Amino acid sequence: DRGGRRFTIRPEKVRLLTRGEPRDGLVTERGVIRNVAYAGPVTRYEVELEAGGTLQAVRQNYETSSPEALEQRGQAVEVGWLSEQAVPVGGNVQTEEK
Repeated sequence: DRGGRRFTIRPEKVRLLTRGEPRDGLVTERGVIRNVAYAGPVTRYEVELEAGGTLQAVRQNYETSSPEALEQRGQAVEVGWLSEQAVPVGGNVQTEEK
């Protein structure tokens, strides 16, 4: 959640950022890759965010093999997306927790 609001982002819009990759215009969060599912042409990543919550990310397997993708489990990562790609869901987090 951000500012007491929950949001969602389509997995294909979430970028797994590499060192040195520009962050201009992106909302970024740090996290840890908790689960990896290699599915032929794509790999699905479940990222647990330091700020709380999880995001799913999908990356095409241009040059990645299954063992390479699976080795990423447990690694620290920075994810990014454009602010307009985040869609609010539900109500205010503080209200929902009462």
